[in-house]
Order: sequence, then C-alpha cells, then structure tokens
Amino acid sequence: MKQLVFLFLLAGFVACNNTPKGEQAEVTTMDTTSTEVQPQAANGNKYTVDVQSTLLNYEGSKPTGKHNGTVNLKSGMLTFENGLITSGNVVFDMSTIDDKSTNGEMKAKLEGHLKSPDFFDVAQFPEAKFELVSMTALEKPENDLTHNLTGKLTIKGISQQLTLKAKLTENGNQISIEAPQFVFDRTLFGIKYNSKKFFSALKDKLIYDEIGISFKLVASK
Repeated sequence: MKQLVFLFLLAGFVACNNTPKGEQAEVTTMDTTSTEVQPQAANGNKYTVDVQSTLLNYEGSKPTGKHNGTVNLKSGMLTFENGLITSGNVVFDMSTIDDKSTNGEMKAKLEGHLKSPDFFDVAQFPEAKFELVSMTALEKPENDLTHNLTGKLTIKGISQQLTLKAKLTENGNQISIEAPQFVFDRTLFGIKYNSKKFFSALKDKLIYDEIGISFKLVASK
C-alpha cells in the first residue's frame, strides 16, 4: 500500500514538473482604459529583421507529455541608437506553426488543432505582433543576459504588456536580440482550451496554462 502511495505521489511530482521551464515573464494586463506606455516612433538607424534567420520557438505541455515547435517571422523593423533599440515592431505568421515533436498524421492533426479557434484561431487572427515599448540595460548581466525588454504582445487580437530579459549583441551593421525560454499564461490572450482555470474534471486532458517561448532576432542596417 505504501509503495502504491509513493508511486502515485511520484507520478504527481513528475506531472507537475512537466510544465515549460524558464523565467516567468512579467505581464501587465491591458484594457481599453489602460494607461500603460504605448510604443512610439524613435530616432536612430533603421534595421530590417532578417526573416530567414529569425525564429520563435514554443513549448506547451500537459500531464501526459509536451509539444514544441516553431513559428516563422513575417516582417520586422528595429531602430537602434546609442547601444539601445529605441523602437521595434515584429510580426509573426501564425499560419506557419510547425510542431517538431510529432510527425505524419499526428503532426498534421496537432498543427490543425493549434491553428483552430480552440487555440490561436489563425483564420481570424493570422498574425501575432510584438511592439517594443522600452529597452533598458541591466545593472549587472545575468546569465549572459544584458537588457530588459518591455513591449506590447498581441495574440488573437488581445494585447498585454510583457517584460523579459534578453541578450543584445552589436556586430558592425548587424544586431541580434536573443531570449532564452521564458514563460507566461496563455489564458491572458484568450487561449482557454482545457485550462484548469475554466474547466473542471479534466484529469489527463488538462493542458497547462504556461507557454514557453524563446527567440533570436537578427537585423541588419
């Protein structure tokens, strides 16, 4: 009996640790009355983001497993001045959701579900967008991360202000911004499918609210 209890607790521990790993991004909820600072145009040198070299990686999970994949960039422009990105706007093509954890019929089924109204509703919301609000240098680099990025992230037509840590690198006429995996709550963007916040008695059909995201943007003058 004790052994069965131990195995049950161990299974629960493993399931709880199946959520995406990474630092929790700071999210400030925005609404129609929000007074949060909005993205503004800024002076500086203009850089075009290379859509071929830039990729967004995602990870989602449930008690019985996890999935990961990529989303392609559609367009992006940055303004760079005095060692800082002073403005930026990047757009991701949600129709390019590509699951890397499955293949064949299962891959097609999962990608179709992710693009459906249950998740990202790509037919109605074909793009996701991040608009830079501010960038500040960290007083002391943390794990090779150099700056705080704050921006307005829009998914499914819902915008929230998000702050995360990233690494900024300047190399001649090229700059890059790289962020290791960070996590945030998908339900803040209206993605509520099988969330324990909104549905009870899901058991193994539960999908964790946390989404893991990492990216590297490469831009040239």
